[in-house]
Order: sequence, then C-alpha cells, then structure tokens
Amino acid sequence: MKHPRTLRIPAWLAAAAALAVTFGCGEAPTSPANVSNSEGPPVLAVSTSGAASYLQADSLLVEEADPVLVSRALRVTKQIDGKDGGWLQCGRYLLAVAPGAFDSVGTITMSMRDSTAMVVDLEITPARLNNFHASVVLAANTTGVDVAADSLAIYWYDPLGTKWVDMTGQKTLVPLQDCLLSSTSGTDSGPDVSSSSGLTTQLFHFSKYSTGKAGW
Repeated sequence: MKHPRTLRIPAWLAAAAALAVTFGCGEAPTSPANVSNSEGPPVLAVSTSGAASYLQADSLLVEEADPVLVSRALRVTKQIDGKDGGWLQCGRYLLAVAPGAFDSVGTITMSMRDSTAMVVDLEITPARLNNFHASVVLAANTTGVDVAADSLAIYWYDPLGTKWVDMTGQKTLVPLQDCLLSSTSGTDSGPDVSSSSGLTTQLFHFSKYSTGKAGW
C-alpha cells in the first residue's frame, strides 16, 4: 500500500501563516501600508490665516540654517508619569498619553522645525520607555484650515527604509478626546477638542511624523 506524499510547506509560507494567525484578518497596528512614492507625501502647510498649501516631504528632512525657519520653530517638553498619563501640545499637534502607557516618569519632547509645516518629532527619555503598553494618541488639528480631514493622512518616517509610511487612523479627534478624558483630572483637563476637526492615529513608539495628502 502506498503512503500519501507528505506536502512540504516552504518556510516563508509557514512564517506568513503564523503572522496571519497572530494578527487575525486585520492589518497589524504597528505595520501600516507603505507609501508608494519614494519622495514621500506632500506635507500640509498652514498659514496663519488657515490657508493650506503643500510642501515636498523629503525637503523638510534637510536641515537648514534659515532664520525664518528658526523663528517659526516650536519645542515643547513635559514630564509625564506613565502610570497616570497626560498630554502635550505643539502647534497643531496634540499628544494624549493614556494611564499605563509606560511604567515610570518620562520626559516627552515634541518639536517642529517649522510651525507652519505639519511635521513633528516625538522623543521620550529615558529611551527604554519608547515602547508603549497603553494608548498614546497623536492628533493633527485641522480646525479653521481650508482642507478636509478626509483628504489627509498621518505618516511615519521610517529611517531604516528612508521612506514615509501611511499610519492607520481616524478622520476625527474623538480618540484624542477619549484618551484625554482617561488621563486628565479636574485640575488639568487638557485642551477642549470637542468642537474641533482633525485626524488621529495610535502610536506604539515615538519617531518623526507628518500630515499630508492621503493615498500618496
């Protein structure tokens, strides 16, 4: 009697199947879709009047000693106890840290090289805290800007692949509001975004992020 042949499954296929089981049908939250254009998405720029324009993403990675840019730079630093949570604001970017995001006090820094260009660098020290256990929400506030949030996306800059990566998120500030409510007290209620517009994404670590045209 002949025995049925054993089906040999390639190692790469087995690994892919294991990942599918781990993450289910949806996309892993830490693995957003790659941006197709190697030059990066057009980044939203907002004038003081709220008028919107776009800048090339890669041009914003080049450091320049431009006195105009220096005058528009923003930097905000705040100590937050990860067990309690908290929030920061830098220009049109808001960050809400839910209680339990990390296990001790961390110093979080948000910086924008040009406050009119929607690119923000996020850092936390000590560096070991840069791996979150609970929700940390980054929001781009587009209130008063003549562009629809539906036409925008938040991107992460991958320094290893030298490319911008489209983050999964929502075209609303509701997740930010919910995170703020869970992480603030009556003495520090955080910014009121209940009547504001924008988009949000959940972060699992800090890096460089931008807001630009969706679907790039």
